[in-house]
Amino acid sequence: MIIRTILGAVLIAACAVPAVAAPTEIGYPRHALGYAAMMARDYVTAERQLRASSDVAATDPARLINLGTVMIQTGRQAEGTALLEQARKSEDIELVLGNGRTMWSRDVARRALATVTVSYAAR
Repeated sequence: MIIRTILGAVLIAACAVPAVAAPTEIGYPRHALGYAAMMARDYVTAERQLRASSDVAATDPARLINLGTVMIQTGRQAEGTALLEQARKSEDIELVLGNGRTMWSRDVARRALATVTVSYAAR
């Protein structure tokens, strides 16, 4: 069983559950998942950290979920949704969430996808 950490910010976006801040990403290099930046709602820094992280595979479910969340939080729903869909279809790993709970990555991705609202233009 693989256990990894995902950011509490995903819970804020996906589950509307208050996150308990952990000191850093567990099982990942510091800032590799943009944890502190996402918790501070500094999505520009979080995106930069997530994209620059050469130590985490581009297909890592935690990275996909966090980057997808950043995209959604910054108004790029289509891009964010695509990343969350990719995470939903990727390897199912157990993640330690920001509140200390564990959840399978596919379930986290599904919950995040369920919260994405599509905006339609009206005239």
